[in-house]
Amino acid sequence: MSRLGDLVGEVRGSIEGAAVALVVGLDGMVVAGSGESTIASSWDVLAAHYVEILRRAREASREAKTEPPGEVMISSTSGTTLLRSLAEGYALLVVLHAGAIVGKARYDLRRAAARILPEIV
Repeated sequence: MSRLGDLVGEVRGSIEGAAVALVVGLDGMVVAGSGESTIASSWDVLAAHYVEILRRAREASREAKTEPPGEVMISSTSGTTLLRSLAEGYALLVVLHAGAIVGKARYDLRRAAARILPEIV
């Protein structure tokens, strides 16, 4: 596995309740990932759809003349998905199980993004 792949695996392990962690390009492609096998088969689909949400949020920011979002959170009864912007063109996507402590996960995600950033720039 690549250094980035190993690091993404470490990140997933460090975020309590994380089912999947992916570094994704804003083109919707998975760059590196780690996660549960039940979700792994759909990593590309997951990335493509959630990255589209991030792109639309960025477009809305431009229209509103505000800063682009650094993070997007989508919650449902079955879990929470967090997207954190990395370098231009990349994001860190983490899928949390239902019941995960979202505030702590967001904090850990911010720290994880700082660890991953040097590997992709």
